[in-house]
Amino acid sequence: MNLQENIIRILKEETDKNKFTSKSIKKGKGVLIHDLINVNPFVYSLENKKDKLKPFHLILGDDSSAIFNVFNTDEIAGLKKDDCLEYLSKHKSEKNDAFIAGLTNVYKGELFIFFNKQRLLGLSKERLIPHECLHLTRYLITFLKNKQINFKDENWWKKVKFTELTDDNEELFAEVLEICSKIVFNGLKIKGTN
Repeated sequence: MNLQENIIRILKEETDKNKFTSKSIKKGKGVLIHDLINVNPFVYSLENKKDKLKPFHLILGDDSSAIFNVFNTDEIAGLKKDDCLEYLSKHKSEKNDAFIAGLTNVYKGELFIFFNKQRLLGLSKERLIPHECLHLTRYLITFLKNKQINFKDENWWKKVKFTELTDDNEELFAEVLEICSKIVFNGLKIKGTN
């Protein structure tokens, strides 16, 4: 591949990886943003591998309790709604401390990234967003590499080898992290958390 072909390939990659669709999902009590994000297939290696990432939910809640309302559940990722509500009853704000500041996980096969608006405004966004986006990146790459995960099995996560950052996949990690961070920073900025 000559220099001109390489430049054209890189410019195409940059264009492809920045494309995604966002669909607004029904919001529950205290849910400010609930969008389903689909990242378009993009080229992620020198071998011109092109693949599609698993869709994920981008969620912004007014406080920690919103994540339970999104999925209409009393427990998520081992956290209990009653414990959350008790915590909230004892604290006027979650700006300086929160039951859940951010959370990236899977609920019934649905991958999500959640942010607590109160905590996001109290804690540096430049700290919390990349932190959760790194978790999201690891999930997305793990699912990309393990397409046969049975999410109906409650213990699916015990049977999957989660992707680790290595020299061989560092570029893929960087690309997916860049995509996730851009989507989240832009999505939250639009909704007034800047």
